[in-house]
Amino acid sequence: MSVLDPARVEAAADADAPLSRHTGERRRHGRAPTPAHTRGAALPVVGPAVHLETARGNLLLGSLPETELIELLPRLERVALLAGRDLYSPEADIEHVYFPLSGLCGLVARSGSTAVDVGLIGFDGLVGLPIYLGAPTGPLSATVHLAGEALRLDARAFHAGTEQLPGLDRVLRRYVQWTYAGMGLWVACARLHEVQERCARWLLMAHDRVRADRFRLTQQYLAQLLGVRRPTVSVAAGLLQAAGLIRSARGLITIRDRAGLEQAACACYASVTDEYARLFDRSLRPPTRPPPA
Repeated sequence: MSVLDPARVEAAADADAPLSRHTGERRRHGRAPTPAHTRGAALPVVGPAVHLETARGNLLLGSLPETELIELLPRLERVALLAGRDLYSPEADIEHVYFPLSGLCGLVARSGSTAVDVGLIGFDGLVGLPIYLGAPTGPLSATVHLAGEALRLDARAFHAGTEQLPGLDRVLRRYVQWTYAGMGLWVACARLHEVQERCARWLLMAHDRVRADRFRLTQQYLAQLLGVRRPTVSVAAGLLQAAGLIRSARGLITIRDRAGLEQAACACYASVTDEYARLFDRSLRPPTRPPPA
């Protein structure tokens, strides 16, 4: 996966939100990770033409037959994902789809001043699924939570690709199936499982996609992920920390015991993660490494 030069991001926008340690960006002390909601603002283009190995950094693109991926390459544009930026929102038609290479995006449901995340998207997925389903937009927003990079495809080129490339259409149909199953489980999970179990699940999902044992994730953002108040998150994270599974300090999460965190999580994590492996023959779980000191 590529690593975004933080100087490019800082020059392009002042984005104050929880960030992966890979980017080198820093959030202002005390500022909550409130999305910027900058609709229609341009994202900076990063680097030269897209190469085959770069495109394979997204697992969906990496699942395509090589001939189809090569055909897509000239249409793809490599862009920086700026933390806090909305990639699309219900107020406007979706103009691009994004295949993340790094960073972390979320599907966000908003009601007034309240926001709840209903899905995480990293290098395993696609931002802009309503376009594939024939809808110009949808009721959710797609927001960048951790800065990174993505390969962007114009909506018209995307439509042409799904009609001309049967492998791409097949991969996307499987992704729709996985997304549908995952959202159904998340709804049940929110009603049936304890907060600390759900907290462990979300941390595992973020860890899978960030591929770093330390990453920026504030308790306020965790509260948004879980749909609970911040004091509730403090208790849940405190329980996981007391068990030696994580370390949480100043908006920085450290995964100390990955195997223990999986045991602490509800069964929904394994169900959805194993389903992805079944559909795409690719594991989202990171390679086993010794726990950080």
